[in-house]
Amino acid sequence: MALMDEFKEERENIKNQPFKKRISYFWMYYKWYVLGGILAAAVLISLISGFLNRTNYALYGAMINGIPFETEQAFLDDFMDYAGIDKDKNAVAFNTSLSFEGNAIGTAEFITVYIAARDLDVIAGDPDSFSRYAYSSVYLDLSEALDAKTIAALSQAGRLYYIDRAVADKIDELQNTNQSAEGVSKPDPFRPEDMEDPVPVGVDISECSKFTDAYYYKEGSSYLGIVANTKQLANAVKFITFLLEE
Repeated sequence: MALMDEFKEERENIKNQPFKKRISYFWMYYKWYVLGGILAAAVLISLISGFLNRTNYALYGAMINGIPFETEQAFLDDFMDYAGIDKDKNAVAFNTSLSFEGNAIGTAEFITVYIAARDLDVIAGDPDSFSRYAYSSVYLDLSEALDAKTIAALSQAGRLYYIDRAVADKIDELQNTNQSAEGVSKPDPFRPEDMEDPVPVGVDISECSKFTDAYYYKEGSSYLGIVANTKQLANAVKFITFLLEE
């Protein structure tokens, strides 16, 4: 008997069996197809749900070693009003769970992944945490983002955090040849006059009352930098100007 004929005969026999037996037969031969279909549907639903519910961030930042006060949300709302951001369609947020004191690996991984995905726009931190990324090409040259008047005012007030591009190039050269750069001396970030090629990469926001009313840094000092590959440069610049306007 041909294979197709056997199949037809088997199917006719099953049709005449009680319902319970037909279900048993179906499950025996098709359960993997059913389970596979259910799994595929679950994955598809999860992806669609994640896409539809994904928050659209007009600005997303890393707040390293910072502690938020209850006034944080009011502070973020004030900035959104200042920047003209539609609160119904967008959000502004800082990840305040980041710390190099108790979760160094997790914090480093978060920053690395979010920068790679271009989902991180600004980084705020105390002196130690901010300096960790100063010579790693993470921060944007602020002279390319802020107007000359603002740069001059911040420089005169001693509120710009600088790196020496010559030192950064030396570190890159050593790392590219698999040599240690730990011994390379880094100049005082607030003395650009001692640098060969000073580049402003951060702003001292320790005296910005809007910021200090919303976040606490136990060392008292805190700096803010714009991530070099941010997709929200305009809002990052607005955030800095918002903080500076008292």
